[in-house]
Amino acid sequence: MSIPNLENCKKRKIWPKLYDFNTFCEPDCPISPTGPFRDNIRLFLQQCAEPEDYKVEGMSIWCTFLVIESKNFVVPLYTIEEDVKKSVRPFCDLCRCNGKFLLLLILFIYFFCLFLLLLGLGFEKCSGFCVRFWKFSLCSMMGCVFGFMDGERWYLLINCYGYCGFLVKNSSAFDFNSLSICGLGWSHNFVSKRKYHVIIPVESEWSQKLEDGVCDLQTHLLHGLIHCNGFGHLLCIKGREGGSKYLCGREIMDLWDRICANLRTRKITVEDVSKKRSMDLRLLYGIAYGHPWFGRWGYKFSHGSFGVTELIYIRAIEILRAMELEKIIQDFSDTSLSKSMKQIIHYYKDLSPIQLITFKDLLRFMLAIRSCPCVWKKQSNTSSTTNSKPPINIVLRRKPLVKEKCMKYRNFGSLVGTMDSRWPTRRLQYAADVIVDALKAKKEDKHSQEGMTRQDVRDAARMHIGDTGLLDYVLKSMNNVVVGKYVVQRAVNPKTRILEYSIEEFGEGIIPVKSEPESETVLAQPHVPGADVNADVVYVYENVLFNYPESELVEVATQAILDCKHFVKEWPFRVENDQLLSFRCQVMPNWNDLEAKSHRKAPPGEIIVLPLHASVLELKHKAESALRDTYCMMERFVVIEIEHMENLDDKDMLCKLVESGAEIFVKGYGMDINSQLRYEGGSDNWKVRCECGACDDDGERMVECDICEVWQHTRCNGIHDADIVPQLFICSGCCDSLLPGKTETHQKFESSDDLLMIPAAIGYGAEVAEPFFQA
Repeated sequence: MSIPNLENCKKRKIWPKLYDFNTFCEPDCPISPTGPFRDNIRLFLQQCAEPEDYKVEGMSIWCTFLVIESKNFVVPLYTIEEDVKKSVRPFCDLCRCNGKFLLLLILFIYFFCLFLLLLGLGFEKCSGFCVRFWKFSLCSMMGCVFGFMDGERWYLLINCYGYCGFLVKNSSAFDFNSLSICGLGWSHNFVSKRKYHVIIPVESEWSQKLEDGVCDLQTHLLHGLIHCNGFGHLLCIKGREGGSKYLCGREIMDLWDRICANLRTRKITVEDVSKKRSMDLRLLYGIAYGHPWFGRWGYKFSHGSFGVTELIYIRAIEILRAMELEKIIQDFSDTSLSKSMKQIIHYYKDLSPIQLITFKDLLRFMLAIRSCPCVWKKQSNTSSTTNSKPPINIVLRRKPLVKEKCMKYRNFGSLVGTMDSRWPTRRLQYAADVIVDALKAKKEDKHSQEGMTRQDVRDAARMHIGDTGLLDYVLKSMNNVVVGKYVVQRAVNPKTRILEYSIEEFGEGIIPVKSEPESETVLAQPHVPGADVNADVVYVYENVLFNYPESELVEVATQAILDCKHFVKEWPFRVENDQLLSFRCQVMPNWNDLEAKSHRKAPPGEIIVLPLHASVLELKHKAESALRDTYCMMERFVVIEIEHMENLDDKDMLCKLVESGAEIFVKGYGMDINSQLRYEGGSDNWKVRCECGACDDDGERMVECDICEVWQHTRCNGIHDADIVPQLFICSGCCDSLLPGKTETHQKFESSDDLLMIPAAIGYGAEVAEPFFQA
């Protein structure tokens, strides 16, 4: 069916049903379903959608027409019903990669170990260290408290944000891989019989029929997938910046949220990888507002990648939001970004009607200005008429690009002469040479294609220079500088989002060329705060979060937030109609048979709704019907009895026996435990145990060890996303077991989260973190 615009629709003899886009699926508009999702979606398709006269890949299609009269067009909302048994994709990868981390046990271990430590350990000759640790733990990094008991040394290991602890002794024999956090996703959910795809195609396809493969396209303005048990996933939202001509992302998201609420979905997940002007919105909005963009609609943390837990995520946001603006200006004072950073911060502080103190305040105010440009321009023009001079376009002779590139590099020998340093020039030059030698060794390594992080360069240089203050001072100025015949450059790695140093020979890519005829051009204006608020936001975002001078804390917190992409919204089970009985029905099968097949967690209960005066027999029939209608492995399931109602007569009234909203447990037989369509995660019982702490699939790229058959993240094993996974891969644990005579001289954890496990790093971390938090 072709989709008409509003004018053509009015000329038709038979009007299709039209609904207002902005109010569709509000309460009582057009329907008010009271049952579970599996029943509500059928009512929706029957009353609010028109069936199409064709199918895609054997799947039935319905279309709902949503009108926006002010813009004179009609939006097609398609609903596609997918029969799982006939589908080429019966399992759900999205369910497999969504879950919650089990933190309660770990928190218990932490407090229990802390209790034992305080009562039983006598600290000997380490009181100063302990004081530094407690101050350090308030800054939420990583530490290790140690003491002595019964002549043996014991350790209390605190994870990277101070939330989990383990009391161990003899740390050399302690397996750090046991410091993992178990996760359970939706992979234990039974495979539902039907999936419903809710789709708004891109505008250019509104007048065309849907084609095969429509469910795999990435161009839709809206694409949501909901299983018939009420669990679902938001796959795609695209507003104007994503290609839509008429609809913005907020309008589409409002519509999706109303549909989910009206049809009584249970949980909806979303993977937030949205960007704006190269900025990750989950990071930008997380700092400005304390939640991602989807948080406006109630989406909260579901699970993190690379072992990041909800507590780590919350703490990372707190760290970045609490950075004081004056401290940021001070920390950038010795860098080339000092002037621009100071001007931007002071400009918006002067413009704001309220006092801006923290980084959170600055970003929130800048985003508010961006959303109300008219008000901002009026205020800024009024305040700038007396304080600023009119801009002057300067016309200069522009030289060839390659020659201009040569001017961007500074000689380190001449640069140190202008530096106000307490170290002599000779010491500065020697430190620069040592750093270049370290970078040269890295570049000559055939197995390494990347640069070196600041910490790696610092560690390598410390083999020759013990003065870390000198190294830090020189590293700050090592950007686009010439040392000997090499150019040292510094840039953020787009893959890891970590600042890295690299070198190249002075002749590579920057060879002077012969002079060419000069052309006259107008040079671009220098960066002026307030001229473009979007550019100011990008400038502050990139430099504070990815180029902060000498702060591992900011780097780790930023990476932790970026590693959290999965969010979920839950509509809790409520009893809203006094004239109906609602229950959550959980199956209690023959556990001897079921547990023999799997040790997975039991799936969530199914929602059933009955009349107020229903009997026990009606409850059995309704539960049996609901389970058969929802799950593939329960097509022949027969309910025998209900727990705690075994001695009741089938004719007894439920309203006198159990309250509405209770959870009931049914017993029966006929569950096909040998079915291939059993769990949404499939039949694979693969094991995940990565050094980052992950022990479940989090959706990130992984590689399997060919010896122990345990899966680990490629990133955690130094395999970048652009690299091909080796055909033979052996994890570090198996490598160590193959070399029994090898003694460990390094930590198993070498990630940024764990770099402070050793006492030597604690002083540096505490010193960095101290200005942001006060005990």
